[in-house]
Amino acid sequence: MAVLQTYTGSWINYSRGPIFGATITFSTHTTDILQGCLALFINYVGSQFWTIISFAMHRLRESRQITAADGFHQERQAILKTSAAPGATAWDLFVLAFNHLKKKKYDKETFGAVVLAFVAVLIYGCSLAAGITIPPAIKAASSESLILGGNCGFSNLTSIQMSPSLSNLKQKQDTVTAATYARNCYGVDPKPPQCKRFTRPEITWTSKSNVPCPFDSTLCKVNQSTGYSMDTGYIDSLDLGINGAPQDRLLFRKATICAPLMANELAKLVNETDEFGHQHTYVQLYFGPINGILNYTYQYDLATGGAGSGYNLESYLSYAQFDTQMWSPIPALNRTDADVSLVILAQNSVAYIEPVDDPFFAAHVDFNGLFQSRNATYYFADTYFHILACAEQYQYCNPNSHDTNGQPHCTELSSSVAIQRQKSTLNLSQFALLTAGLFDTLLPLANIFGSIGGSGAAALRASDIIFHQVSGTLPDNQWIVEVSAWFETALARIQHGVVEFATGPPDAFASDAVLMNRETENWGRLCSSIKFGNADDQQSFSALGVGLTFALGCTVILVSWCLDWISWYLEWIVKRLQKVLKKDMDGGEQRDREAAMELMPRCVGTVPEAAAEEANEGEEPGVVPTQECPRDNTEPENQEANGAGTTERASELV
Repeated sequence: MAVLQTYTGSWINYSRGPIFGATITFSTHTTDILQGCLALFINYVGSQFWTIISFAMHRLRESRQITAADGFHQERQAILKTSAAPGATAWDLFVLAFNHLKKKKYDKETFGAVVLAFVAVLIYGCSLAAGITIPPAIKAASSESLILGGNCGFSNLTSIQMSPSLSNLKQKQDTVTAATYARNCYGVDPKPPQCKRFTRPEITWTSKSNVPCPFDSTLCKVNQSTGYSMDTGYIDSLDLGINGAPQDRLLFRKATICAPLMANELAKLVNETDEFGHQHTYVQLYFGPINGILNYTYQYDLATGGAGSGYNLESYLSYAQFDTQMWSPIPALNRTDADVSLVILAQNSVAYIEPVDDPFFAAHVDFNGLFQSRNATYYFADTYFHILACAEQYQYCNPNSHDTNGQPHCTELSSSVAIQRQKSTLNLSQFALLTAGLFDTLLPLANIFGSIGGSGAAALRASDIIFHQVSGTLPDNQWIVEVSAWFETALARIQHGVVEFATGPPDAFASDAVLMNRETENWGRLCSSIKFGNADDQQSFSALGVGLTFALGCTVILVSWCLDWISWYLEWIVKRLQKVLKKDMDGGEQRDREAAMELMPRCVGTVPEAAAEEANEGEEPGVVPTQECPRDNTEPENQEANGAGTTERASELV
């Protein structure tokens, strides 16, 4: 893999959505400065928040009626008025309460001062804790970065310029890298630091034992239910590190079924003489020819078993629906809807301290004697070699298109070549099609064959417990342990391949690489959309977290700076409201008086209108008499004595 460079700046991590996924990536130096500034900023915000609280408490107590002797209240108000930092204010309040207690018994005023002091301490402690915890929390909220590679592309292992030895070396290198990662990170908890390289430390998968054998019954060992299936289910391209928007997603699935096989009549004993005249006896296995080279699949030299050698592991691969094959399986082993990996294990001189019942490592031939300088009972392999095969299938789906049952539109679960041909039917976006094209370059070796990849016995977990050709005890399901490890290696190979696409192949293979044009719109987007776990020299922050922190903090600071003006404005509003309410109340009283007057008998001139109308019947309409209205009979009698002049009281109102 080429040198990995990280994009610095703002971007959207679609794993968290367009809002929560807004991310800013900084260098480590800038990150340290930002975290320090955030801590200081949050502490300052805490002190300003206390300023608001103390100001509010001062104004609430300002209206209290005090006397000249009420010095405690005045001192407390002075402390709240001149409050700066919550720590200093808390100390002053504690001192004030303590001095007051020495002069007077504990009372409500002392309790109030102590409560205020504890509130100040609480705010001070919270601001310190926030300054310590919030910056790392904002950073942890987005623990991924974008790759900024200069040579986006992949190695062309089929290039005529690349020599077979160089091509094999690249395959072996990728196999070792993926196998090492799978061993250290898959099924391991807690994950070591090196497992944070990819966006997901491991791709989860499910397994099922005793499934039907995927090949002809004449080849399957023991019975038809000896198969073991491994299935990833639908994997979002986002989980493989491709940072596509929802409309640009692609679902990928890998499913494999493996089963131990029997050679039966497909193995033959052959005697041959080499070019030096030496006689050799071989066992040849006829599971399909190696095209253009051999008419058999595998050959075992009987002399090798007694030569003190350990495990020998060989693998072969056939792509379904592909014209050119290096190995063409026999009809009983051939699948038109799946790629087939064939694995052959020769145990040679490996001795076991106990019998092995596993079908791929079966060893029951006992030997009681001296072996590797130790006299004991050992067990050797039942046959010269053991065989297993795997049917491997893949699938692409469009998560944005569904059928009538609500299921996403998918290709058939088939071979790697078949789904490449069917992906055009899924109505994928251009970005998703390029993503599928990237997977197309990875799938040819993301299989059991590629997981062994020339590693030989090193690809076996059983090799971990061998010392001088003597093996420890193997469980009855050791073959399942092996195929599970190979399946995980294939998944890790895909993860590794996605990242290597963004960075470009290693320099040793760069001359035969197929590089993408980053200037084109679609390839440029894909090349710039590969994520990985944070590098050592960069850190990513949540833009939403940083923005909210500064927005809320600046709001608190602005309010604290404008407290006097805000207080004056609020008082002005209150006074205006009081005036409006008073005016409404006065206007309401006036309207009530007018309404009451409307209900009283009205006088025209000095005579009630009703009486005037009755008294002047027959008169010209509109003429109003000048008769006075009768007075209330409860008026004081002394009005006549004072010379005011009164009229006769009416005995009744007409």
